[in-house]
Amino acid sequence: MAQGVLEQNSKHRDPNFQLSVDSAGTHPFRIGQAPDEHAQNASQHRGVDISGLRARVVEADDFHRFDYVLAMDRANLQLLRYTCPEQRHHVLHLYLEFSPSSARDEIPDPYQRGESAFEKSLDLIELATTGFLEHLSQLHVSPGKPENVRTGATEPGP
Repeated sequence: MAQGVLEQNSKHRDPNFQLSVDSAGTHPFRIGQAPDEHAQNASQHRGVDISGLRARVVEADDFHRFDYVLAMDRANLQLLRYTCPEQRHHVLHLYLEFSPSSARDEIPDPYQRGESAFEKSLDLIELATTGFLEHLSQLHVSPGKPENVRTGATEPGP
């Protein structure tokens, strides 16, 4: 869900800004499969189509390919810290750390918790996305250069 929201919001914010986004999980669940039906439905209600995404697991090269690797919760962040080379730990972040307006720092895993859990997670993803895009704009990232920002988001759950 985070990949779809981030891609869409970055295009709406600045159509010339090119952001390379890829989503991966920390566990090898549902590899090659489309997102959960509830995730697709909740995203679609907000005008975000994630049906073309396919699950994959974080790979060692991701820590070098991406300028930011964004975890949804502390458990996933801890797994990423364990597998990420120490000299690349600076790319690891909780996604909600970019949203000062959120009282939470984690996006809960909505998997197997019903439609409303996906809606709540999407609310937090949207807050994090707004803050993250503001963070990038404060860095004076040049639009039109896809190599400037590469983001990997680790989604909670399978």
